[in-house]
Amino acid sequence: MSAHDWHPQKAFGQPSADPVPSSSTRTAATVRGVWHPGRSGPHHGVVASRRPAADDPQVPVETRSAWRAWLDAHHRDATGVWAVTWRRSTGRPAPSYDELVEEALCVGWVDSVARKLDDEQTMLRFSPRRPGSGWARPNKQRIERLLVDGRMRPAGIAAVERAKADGTWSMLDEVENLLVPDDLAAALAARPPAAATFEGFPRSVRRGILEWIVQAKRPQTRERRVRETAELAHRGERANQWRPPPGPAPGQRPQR
Repeated sequence: MSAHDWHPQKAFGQPSADPVPSSSTRTAATVRGVWHPGRSGPHHGVVASRRPAADDPQVPVETRSAWRAWLDAHHRDATGVWAVTWRRSTGRPAPSYDELVEEALCVGWVDSVARKLDDEQTMLRFSPRRPGSGWARPNKQRIERLLVDGRMRPAGIAAVERAKADGTWSMLDEVENLLVPDDLAAALAARPPAAATFEGFPRSVRRGILEWIVQAKRPQTRERRVRETAELAHRGERANQWRPPPGPAPGQRPQR
């Protein structure tokens, strides 16, 4: 079965009654069929939470050409997919991260969440780029190379043209250079030693916080994120970090 034999109406419409393919079945084809995280079978329970991405199909990918063929066939109708690849330690064929990302960029898609599937496989989620999202420097550099090599497809070129027209192409330029915007600089300066604390954060942390602020859709959201960043830095803490929900107080029974 080739990538073109995959039927989106089966994967995205009514749930399939087909059993989850075994590892040997997945090995037999570079991209064949789909199976869904959280269903019964060998990988039941891998994805326990119900997030919007949890229902995206998983597509086994063993070669760059197979991934390109799947994207060419389905980038217009699919809303998201998990590209499942073998871990390098297995010795089985698998495209590199860069190869997966480059082929996605060619059709206007982008990667997001990576997860472990089992001891032998990992999966990386891809989806069409959301309108209004900024372009990271590494992806812009990849686009330049892909254009020179003539690998970009019409959908990918259209996504780049839209981004340049609406300003999202350059939205993250100052973030990449770790330039602190005026509103955040003022908020940090008003809460010493927040400014010094913020500058002491690792580069990746500062970049993540700055992007989180810049990507705010509404002025009120940006103001709240700036204030939160400054207040947390004042206490020596980092904004935009996942924190576990508060548990019950000592001696208190959790609510059921």
